[in-house]
Amino acid sequence: TEEEQAALDQARYAKFVVKQEMQALEDAEAEAERERLAREKKRRDRIALVFIVFAALAALIATPVALNRILPNPGCPAGFYFGKLPNDFFWELKECQLCPIGTHSKFGSEGVSACYCSGGSYANASKCALCERGLWVPTGLGTNRSDCRPIAEHWRMGGGGENGGGGVCGFV
Repeated sequence: TEEEQAALDQARYAKFVVKQEMQALEDAEAEAERERLAREKKRRDRIALVFIVFAALAALIATPVALNRILPNPGCPAGFYFGKLPNDFFWELKECQLCPIGTHSKFGSEGVSACYCSGGSYANASKCALCERGLWVPTGLGTNRSDCRPIAEHWRMGGGGENGGGGVCGFV
Protein backbone atom coordinates (compact mmCIF):
# COMPACT_ATOMS: atom_id res chain seq x y z
CA THR A 1 0.00 0.00 0.00
CA GLU A 2 2.94 2.26 0.58
CA GLU A 3 4.06 1.28 -2.84
CA GLU A 4 0.59 1.94 -4.20
CA GLN A 5 0.55 5.35 -2.49
CA ALA A 6 3.98 6.18 -3.95
CA ALA A 7 2.85 5.10 -7.40
CA LEU A 8 -0.31 7.20 -7.03
CA ASP A 9 1.73 10.23 -5.92
CA GLN A 10 4.10 9.71 -8.79
CA ALA A 11 1.18 9.52 -11.23
CA ARG A 12 -0.33 12.69 -9.76
CA TYR A 13 3.01 14.46 -10.06
CA ALA A 14 3.44 13.32 -13.66
CA LYS A 15 -0.08 14.55 -14.44
CA PHE A 16 0.76 17.89 -12.78
CA VAL A 17 3.98 18.20 -14.81
CA VAL A 18 2.18 17.37 -18.08
CA LYS A 19 -0.55 19.90 -17.22
CA GLN A 20 2.12 22.57 -16.51
CA GLU A 21 3.90 21.80 -19.77
CA MET A 22 0.63 22.00 -21.73
CA GLN A 23 -0.17 25.34 -20.06
CA ALA A 24 3.32 26.62 -20.91
CA LEU A 25 2.84 25.46 -24.51
CA GLU A 26 -0.58 27.19 -24.74
CA ASP A 27 0.92 30.38 -23.26
CA ALA A 28 3.75 30.29 -25.80
CA GLU A 29 1.28 29.78 -28.65
CA ALA A 30 -0.88 32.66 -27.40
CA GLU A 31 2.18 34.92 -27.13
CA ALA A 32 3.28 33.97 -30.65
CA GLU A 33 -0.24 34.74 -31.95
CA ARG A 34 -0.22 38.16 -30.19
CA GLU A 35 3.16 38.96 -31.75
CA ARG A 36 1.93 37.89 -35.20
CA LEU A 37 -1.19 40.06 -34.84
CA ALA A 38 0.92 43.02 -33.70
CA ARG A 39 3.24 42.61 -36.72
CA GLU A 40 0.21 42.34 -39.05
CA LYS A 41 -1.35 45.50 -37.54
CA LYS A 42 1.92 47.38 -37.91
CA ARG A 43 2.16 46.30 -41.56
CA ARG A 44 -1.45 47.39 -42.24
CA ASP A 45 -0.78 50.73 -40.52
CA ARG A 46 2.28 51.31 -42.72
CA ILE A 47 0.29 50.51 -45.88
CA ALA A 48 -2.51 52.83 -44.75
CA LEU A 49 0.03 55.60 -44.06
CA VAL A 50 1.51 55.19 -47.54
CA PHE A 51 -1.96 55.45 -49.08
CA ILE A 52 -2.74 58.53 -46.97
CA VAL A 53 0.51 60.21 -48.04
CA PHE A 54 -0.16 59.42 -51.72
CA ALA A 55 -3.76 60.64 -51.42
CA ALA A 56 -2.57 63.87 -49.81
CA LEU A 57 0.00 64.39 -52.57
CA ALA A 58 -2.61 63.67 -55.24
CA ALA A 59 -4.99 66.14 -53.59
CA LEU A 60 -2.27 68.80 -53.49
CA ILE A 61 -1.55 68.24 -57.17
CA ALA A 62 -5.21 68.04 -58.23
CA THR A 63 -6.55 70.98 -56.19
CA PRO A 64 -5.33 73.80 -58.48
CA VAL A 65 -6.69 71.98 -61.54
CA ALA A 66 -10.02 71.32 -59.81
CA LEU A 67 -10.28 74.93 -58.65
CA ASN A 68 -9.44 76.02 -62.18
CA ARG A 69 -12.41 73.99 -63.43
CA ILE A 70 -14.80 75.23 -60.72
CA LEU A 71 -13.89 78.90 -60.47
CA PRO A 72 -14.78 81.27 -63.30
CA ASN A 73 -12.14 82.54 -65.71
CA PRO A 74 -10.14 85.20 -63.85
CA GLY A 75 -9.32 86.98 -67.11
CA CYS A 76 -6.20 87.62 -69.11
CA PRO A 77 -3.57 90.35 -68.74
CA ALA A 78 -4.10 93.71 -70.45
CA GLY A 79 -3.53 93.43 -74.19
CA PHE A 80 -4.79 89.82 -74.34
CA TYR A 81 -8.16 88.11 -74.64
CA PHE A 82 -9.32 84.68 -73.58
CA GLY A 83 -9.32 82.40 -76.61
CA LYS A 84 -11.79 79.71 -75.48
CA LEU A 85 -15.58 79.71 -75.32
CA PRO A 86 -17.07 81.67 -72.38
CA ASN A 87 -18.71 78.56 -70.92
CA ASP A 88 -15.39 76.71 -70.75
CA PHE A 89 -14.24 77.33 -67.18
CA PHE A 90 -10.85 75.66 -67.57
CA TRP A 91 -8.48 78.59 -67.74
CA GLU A 92 -4.73 78.81 -68.11
CA LEU A 93 -2.60 81.83 -68.87
CA LYS A 94 -1.25 80.12 -71.99
CA GLU A 95 -4.80 80.19 -73.43
CA CYS A 96 -4.77 83.99 -73.44
CA GLN A 97 -4.24 85.35 -76.95
CA LEU A 98 -2.80 88.66 -78.04
CA CYS A 99 -5.33 91.20 -79.32
CA PRO A 100 -5.18 91.94 -83.07
CA ILE A 101 -2.98 94.73 -84.42
CA GLY A 102 -4.51 98.16 -83.87
CA THR A 103 -6.45 97.05 -80.77
CA HIS A 104 -5.85 96.70 -77.07
CA SER A 105 -7.57 94.99 -74.14
CA LYS A 106 -8.60 96.57 -70.84
CA PHE A 107 -10.16 93.59 -69.08
CA GLY A 108 -9.00 90.48 -70.95
CA SER A 109 -12.36 88.72 -70.88
CA GLU A 110 -13.73 86.19 -73.37
CA GLY A 111 -13.55 86.60 -77.12
CA VAL A 112 -11.98 89.09 -79.47
CA SER A 113 -14.71 91.57 -78.45
CA ALA A 114 -12.67 92.08 -75.26
CA CYS A 115 -10.16 93.93 -77.44
CA TYR A 116 -10.91 97.59 -78.00
CA CYS A 117 -10.01 99.62 -81.05
CA SER A 118 -6.93 101.72 -80.43
CA GLY A 119 -8.94 104.77 -81.50
CA GLY A 120 -11.37 104.30 -78.60
CA SER A 121 -14.43 102.73 -80.26
CA TYR A 122 -15.63 99.30 -79.18
CA ALA A 123 -16.66 96.69 -81.72
CA ASN A 124 -15.50 93.45 -83.24
CA ALA A 125 -11.78 93.93 -82.84
CA SER A 126 -10.95 91.58 -85.69
CA LYS A 127 -12.53 94.18 -87.97
CA CYS A 128 -10.62 97.00 -86.26
CA ALA A 129 -7.35 95.38 -87.23
CA LEU A 130 -8.32 95.38 -90.89
CA CYS A 131 -9.00 99.11 -91.15
CA GLU A 132 -6.37 101.72 -91.80
CA ARG A 133 -6.14 104.79 -89.62
CA GLY A 134 -9.23 106.98 -89.99
CA LEU A 135 -11.55 104.21 -91.16
CA TRP A 136 -14.17 102.03 -89.51
CA VAL A 137 -16.32 98.95 -90.28
CA PRO A 138 -20.12 99.10 -89.86
CA THR A 139 -21.75 96.31 -87.85
CA GLY A 140 -22.87 93.32 -89.86
CA LEU A 141 -20.50 93.84 -92.75
CA GLY A 142 -17.79 91.40 -93.72
CA THR A 143 -14.20 91.51 -92.63
CA ASN A 144 -12.69 92.67 -95.92
CA ARG A 145 -10.75 95.91 -96.27
CA SER A 146 -13.33 97.05 -98.82
CA ASP A 147 -15.86 97.26 -95.93
CA CYS A 148 -13.93 100.11 -94.29
CA ARG A 149 -15.64 103.53 -94.37
CA PRO A 150 -14.38 107.07 -93.73
CA ILE A 151 -14.37 108.08 -90.06
CA ALA A 152 -16.68 111.08 -90.72
CA GLU A 153 -19.42 108.62 -91.70
CA HIS A 154 -18.79 106.78 -88.44
CA TRP A 155 -19.56 109.88 -86.39
CA ARG A 156 -22.68 110.65 -88.45
CA MET A 157 -24.08 107.26 -87.47
CA GLY A 158 -23.56 108.04 -83.79
CA GLY A 159 -20.80 105.54 -83.20
CA GLY A 160 -17.93 105.82 -80.79
CA GLY A 161 -17.37 105.39 -77.10
CA GLU A 162 -16.53 102.23 -75.22
CA ASN A 163 -20.10 100.95 -75.31
CA GLY A 164 -19.75 100.53 -79.06
CA GLY A 165 -22.53 102.89 -80.10
CA GLY A 166 -23.44 101.95 -83.66
CA GLY A 167 -21.32 98.80 -83.25
CA VAL A 168 -18.43 100.22 -85.19
CA CYS A 169 -14.68 100.21 -85.13
CA GLY A 170 -13.02 103.59 -85.46
CA PHE A 171 -9.54 105.07 -85.47
CA VAL A 172 -8.74 108.71 -84.82
